[in-house]
Amino acid sequence: MTERFIEKHKGQVEWETLSFHQALSERFINRHSDKMAAISAEQPRSEAFLYMHLEKMDPETILACQQIGEAVEYESFKVYSISRNSRKKYIVEFNHYDEPDSPRFLKLDDEGFYDLLEEYELQDHIEADFPELLFIEEMRF
Repeated sequence: MTERFIEKHKGQVEWETLSFHQALSERFINRHSDKMAAISAEQPRSEAFLYMHLEKMDPETILACQQIGEAVEYESFKVYSISRNSRKKYIVEFNHYDEPDSPRFLKLDDEGFYDLLEEYELQDHIEADFPELLFIEEMRF
């Protein structure tokens, strides 16, 4: 189905998972993302698109199918940054996730990621690895 056909018959479309069954442009998805419960990460997408729709995308598929750069690695996890303008979101991939309550991936904003670094006592790495988080450190003190 073409995007034009989908829009013409929008009342009969299953929007929640449409991007998993059709090759859709970023522009089309941006226009209709509010109707979609999830967005496929299998097609190549821009980093700005990934940033905007990260919450609706599977992190494992993003890492497998998208080019988002090198990870910063720590003992317990790897961190991938996704940027849009000067803003960033993070995908954290844990090395040990075999316990039932421990997730393999987390999708975090600046504050959530800063909290995770604090939890793992990695604040000393912020200035070198994630200078964009320094403002959070300054706001908290």
